[in-house]
Amino acid sequence: GHAVTPFESCGRAERTGTRIRFRPDPAIFPSIHFDLDAIGQRLREVAHLNPALTIHFGKHVYRERRGLVAWARRLLDDDTGEPSEIVRAQSATRQGVTIDVAFGWKRDGRPGVLHAFANQSRSSTDSAQVLGFWDGVRQALGESARGARRRVLIERLWPGLAAIVNVSLTDPHFANPLGTRLENPEIRTLTRTVVAEACYGDFASRALDPGAVDEKR
Repeated sequence: GHAVTPFESCGRAERTGTRIRFRPDPAIFPSIHFDLDAIGQRLREVAHLNPALTIHFGKHVYRERRGLVAWARRLLDDDTGEPSEIVRAQSATRQGVTIDVAFGWKRDGRPGVLHAFANQSRSSTDSAQVLGFWDGVRQALGESARGARRRVLIERLWPGLAAIVNVSLTDPHFANPLGTRLENPEIRTLTRTVVAEACYGDFASRALDPGAVDEKR
């Protein structure tokens, strides 16, 4: 919009935050309809990606202080309030890039799901951080997965997977106009390291079932 008055100092505020109000221009949008379900879903994503943020939308409040861990646990029906045995999470900032991951497996026949984001926007399954996720899983499995093709690895480990990978960086390079395929090579490498570090102890052997990926084809 266009400013109609200059900025004025109104003294110290009693609250903090940003309030956004807008009205679609009927000259551009002749039919105005908001999909409240879609908006709510996106705001829930933003709340998980930004644990320190509280979002008020109408009468609804979106806030998730546990971040991606809570999202992964809900996907796995593991949100019991007790420490999780099947979800691992890791956050790291390296080379000016922040990577947050949360993932786990529940081998009960459910289909897998992997949500990837770059600077809060959704990424495709061939984006650098997704490739790095699978590289990290392969590294965690060690000899059991060495030499296995990525397609075979994904086929074997996809059932029961719940994973969220979010990267924040100042200089993203995208391979498509929509900005859904991140191609920074360093992101793949950094994500691999973070995911592998999250699989500490016997988590890889317990949760990832390395015997399921010994087929090389």
